[in-house]
Amino acid sequence: MPKISRFYSYAYKRLLFASIFFFAGYIATTNQENIGKKSIEEGDITIQHLLNNYSAFNLNYQAYEVKNKLGLSDIVGLKVSILFGTWCHDSLREVPRMLRILEAEGILPNQISLILLSLKKTEPNNRDKFFNIYKTPTFIFLMHDKEVGRIVERPLVSLEADLNNIFKRLKTYE
Repeated sequence: MPKISRFYSYAYKRLLFASIFFFAGYIATTNQENIGKKSIEEGDITIQHLLNNYSAFNLNYQAYEVKNKLGLSDIVGLKVSILFGTWCHDSLREVPRMLRILEAEGILPNQISLILLSLKKTEPNNRDKFFNIYKTPTFIFLMHDKEVGRIVERPLVSLEADLNNIFKRLKTYE
């Protein structure tokens, strides 16, 4: 059996490394293209649709335990708009928690608007522009159709603590 010279061995290793590097780049590019082509829902959905069709959201919803009652059901004219993406890891964590908190507070589904955003953070009715959305999720709290607070991407302390601060202000509007 002939011996392979050091030069050929070195060249072979470089060729193998370069091939692996380019192949990995090709796979990453192909995956990004597939993500772009994948159908992503946009616009209004119901809580039931979210929980029935996105199992990860449902699992996080079931797993979250509300720690404190905030007394939100006493606030007249309260509405919550939640703009988020099913593709967003922050949305996957925070939206189910918020829904669980709102449910525990007695906020009715007709007081909650769930609005799905595209990867570009847009949606067909342009509410992304109306609400000036730049990060997901964005929770917007409205009182008699006027914005009185929002939580963008993640809470400063915790969802419940941040909600408590917003709702203290809401109670002064009544």
